[in-house]
Amino acid sequence: MTSEQESRLRWLSDETVYRMAEQFVARNGNFIGDENGRKQVNGLLKYVRVGIDALDRFAQKQADRNWTGSKLHYGTIYTALHAELEKLRTLASKEGFAAEELPDRLACEYVQHLVAEMLYCQKGS
Repeated sequence: MTSEQESRLRWLSDETVYRMAEQFVARNGNFIGDENGRKQVNGLLKYVRVGIDALDRFAQKQADRNWTGSKLHYGTIYTALHAELEKLRTLASKEGFAAEELPDRLACEYVQHLVAEMLYCQKGS
């Protein structure tokens, strides 16, 4: 990636991807506050390191689980996460970067912003 592309990626992360993560937490709630939520965050961090496709498969698997009781909201969260990953793919395509690398990098940036936003909101509670 050229230095110009790196700068553009940083700008997208700070301006667009951060806002997406912020809005996601506002719409779907903060799930980092309990033990199971922390396990879900660890899953996000684990799969995003592999790439956006692995993260999307994880989100789909989690969305399809039979969540019950106090965990019922996770299905909705993972369905929404799948939609967010599609938005990231569209953004990467629209920006004209290499099709292989940018979606993975944007997904990584997104999950970092998502976790940071949840931690920030948790601290404010």
